[in-house]
Amino acid sequence: MTLASRRWLIALLALVATPAAAQPPVAVTAATPASGEQDTIGLVVKITGKNFSQGARADFFRSGTSDPAGIAVQSTRVVSSTEAEATLNIDGAAALSTFDIRVTNTNGRSGKGSDLFTVVEKGNKVGCTVPAIDPHITLVTSLNGLGPGGTPRYKSALGFIVKARGVVIRGQPALMVVVNADPGAEVFFLSSDGAGGVAVDVVNPHRRLDAAPNLQGMRIAAIGDLNADGAPDFIAGNRIDATGAVFVGRWEPDGSLAFNAPIELPPGIGFDSVAIGDLEPALAGDEFAIGIRALSGKKAGGVYLFRLNGTSVVALTPSFVSPAVSPALSNRDLYARSMTIADVTGSTDPDLIVGAYTMASGQGEIHVFPGPASVLDASPSVTGRQPLVIRHATDAGGLGFIVAPGDVNNDGTLDVVSQLKYRVDLIRPQAALGPIGPAYAVDPAYETEAPGGADNVSLVGYVATDLDGDGITDLAGGAPNACLGGKAFVWRGTGLAPSPWNAPMVLQAATFGGHYGWAVEAGLVGGSRVLLVGETQRTIGGYASAGQVYVYRVNP
Repeated sequence: MTLASRRWLIALLALVATPAAAQPPVAVTAATPASGEQDTIGLVVKITGKNFSQGARADFFRSGTSDPAGIAVQSTRVVSSTEAEATLNIDGAAALSTFDIRVTNTNGRSGKGSDLFTVVEKGNKVGCTVPAIDPHITLVTSLNGLGPGGTPRYKSALGFIVKARGVVIRGQPALMVVVNADPGAEVFFLSSDGAGGVAVDVVNPHRRLDAAPNLQGMRIAAIGDLNADGAPDFIAGNRIDATGAVFVGRWEPDGSLAFNAPIELPPGIGFDSVAIGDLEPALAGDEFAIGIRALSGKKAGGVYLFRLNGTSVVALTPSFVSPAVSPALSNRDLYARSMTIADVTGSTDPDLIVGAYTMASGQGEIHVFPGPASVLDASPSVTGRQPLVIRHATDAGGLGFIVAPGDVNNDGTLDVVSQLKYRVDLIRPQAALGPIGPAYAVDPAYETEAPGGADNVSLVGYVATDLDGDGITDLAGGAPNACLGGKAFVWRGTGLAPSPWNAPMVLQAATFGGHYGWAVEAGLVGGSRVLLVGETQRTIGGYASAGQVYVYRVNP
């Protein structure tokens, strides 16, 4: 054998022996267009991500499943390592749902992006007109717009995440707002405009923050005070790459708020949800929980518990919680898809509340682990900790996709607020009243209904708080797949059962085209109560995926 032949053989053997783990991970981050109508032939969808290779194929599956649900991928063309084009046929009876997109390279490596594509009904739907804004609600500003050169300030995916927390900036009350701004996060400060309104604070500049690896595809965030210094901190994460970072706030000498360099979260744990709260009152500052859903062929989903120690992220004791109350979790069970921390058991200690939608029962569940976190050690098996379980007596379809706290019956105690996911006929947010009793059941007296029937495929999140200042809890929720452009609903509370909610006020963007209502948040700016609504995929300045966040004042 010649020297050249031996070198060729050695190179070939080295290539064959390279383990799959050494290949770069595949990630899928976005799809354009992000929706398609039933009964569509030959729709070309641009898929963006990283580490695509020639010969890769794309698959579309109804979110959280391996069911194509009426989408047939006819061909996949890899344009570059970060872009591919999939040609789709969408059946006339395809599921009206969100879809995950998976790209698989010829070496078997694959990556998946969750909830990136939506199938909608063909043609405009009955009732899909933009209503006038209710006099109780005033649009005061928006966070994206045209900058120099006629291009939007934010060009990619704004509106997926909107989180807010009240702060005092230079002695004046303000609202800190964290939004995704791919890559990275943007922190705005809203303040009073001096005339009873709300404006973006131009004195305290907004902050653009990033992390390494960067937060391209940031879809998860929570705000708290991790080091008990009075300055708000936040955690931002990317469920596609399973990465996240802690951004620690600090007060500047002039009274403004800035953030230290990001502290990376431990790698390899996954990242599907995050919650911040005082899980362990014996320790200074808030603790935080990172949720990871079940993965095919890997360990079941569960929750990691951490705290901040100086500039290091350290595990709590216990460090991982996964219940054994239900049958074994599978890759189709989105355990810990959503979490929150609040005292809903009446003990004064905050509880860990975990959404477990599409559990083995098919109904979905909400798991409540009573606080403080240290009592979890009383269980012989930490991973076998038995939570309080909330189920719906009759309805199936994804209770627990979103969980949030709120005093919905105005009795002075926080309740668990959740919803049903993937209901095509009616969407009925559920309020499980606390303190949780022996039945752990949903109270039907506090259900609401989003109008429009099949027009409103799903509510993806909402808040329960006093939005209009009358002392009675209200609800606000977003339905980004409604009417080809999305809606948000505001139910003003009456405080009286069995009719605790007024008919919903409906909000929409001025024109169709995006996914309005993907995120909803509420806060207080001076004497003004504000509602923030995120709209993904909004076209601004010719950029189809720029996105928008709208700021409304809610009037009494």
